[in-house]
Amino acid sequence: MMSTFYNYILETSKEDTAVGDLANDILNDMNFPWGTDEEEILGYLDFHTSMGGTNDVFHSLMMGFSEYNSANSKKDNSENI
Repeated sequence: MMSTFYNYILETSKEDTAVGDLANDILNDMNFPWGTDEEEILGYLDFHTSMGGTNDVFHSLMMGFSEYNSANSKKDNSENI
């Protein structure tokens, strides 16, 4: 998940949207737990966005990541055929 999530965050950070703003915040967060597991990352984001009043944006980010992950998975599978 980690490299795929990081790539998604990099791409999304270029968007001029609330989700893009959150992606930029993630990239600029010196305390972001990049080297940890998925559960800790999701907990970190959920906590910080809840405290910052942007939890709805976090959920939009995760829906977008799910779609991104699914699209990349299909792409990878078609390349292996």
